[in-house]
Amino acid sequence: MRAIFFYLLIPLFTFTQAVMCQTTASSDSGRAVDSSKFASDSSAAFKQVSLPKEDTLRTVQDTSGLIIPVQAAVDSTAQDTTDLLVPMSAKIEAMEKLDPNGYRDMHWGMTLQDVRDHVLDRDNVNEYDVQPLTQGFEYPTEIAGVKAYSAYEFDSDRLYAVRLNMLVKAQNRFDYLDAYEHYQEILKDKYGEPTKVGFAKIDPSYLNTIESIILGYAKKYTFWEFPHTYLALVLTGVNKHLEIHITYVSKEIFDELKDKKTTMNLEDF
Repeated sequence: MRAIFFYLLIPLFTFTQAVMCQTTASSDSGRAVDSSKFASDSSAAFKQVSLPKEDTLRTVQDTSGLIIPVQAAVDSTAQDTTDLLVPMSAKIEAMEKLDPNGYRDMHWGMTLQDVRDHVLDRDNVNEYDVQPLTQGFEYPTEIAGVKAYSAYEFDSDRLYAVRLNMLVKAQNRFDYLDAYEHYQEILKDKYGEPTKVGFAKIDPSYLNTIESIILGYAKKYTFWEFPHTYLALVLTGVNKHLEIHITYVSKEIFDELKDKKTTMNLEDF
């Protein structure tokens, strides 16, 4: 009887093994298909390149050979780089200490005459070098050994922005990227990690390249926000030339003006 029972089990065991092998092969095949699909999807995503939509831009070609890292392109969402375990009161106190609340020892809201007198008296600026602007003045200066232009802008006789236009010694466009990263590190050392970094674009379809910046389609920026001050480092294109700006802006006055002029953007300074 036992022998008969044993012989009956053999076909059942053989059938079970066949089913298991078939299941394993099917699973492996499914994984192969999924893997192939993933590779295909990745390849398609990599090859897909968005071009400017305007007909007038069809002949524009990106000849820079450089695609700026994607991790730098955070256009709409701020990166919270602070330690989430630090109490909010401690964060606010730290930001207050880092807040420039103006530029050097000139504070937001000072009158044009007071700021001009301060520049002439304490910064050893020749009054003949001071040139009027529509709502302020500018003059040539030197910052950290680099020639620059300092521009002071006012609203209703209140100082609300100081823009430093760095005159970078560059032999090619990549020198501007090096200079941008250099100033970025200097500002990080002084003011901590930025609130946001990325690209501001005329259209999302434009690429994150130097060529796009030169042609005026995009701007690369690093942005800090303090209780009383916005600070922006911007690499931009003006008349097909690259420029680097460092701009300090009164948060209170800028927000007040932005309510009146919705087209205002910090990256435009």
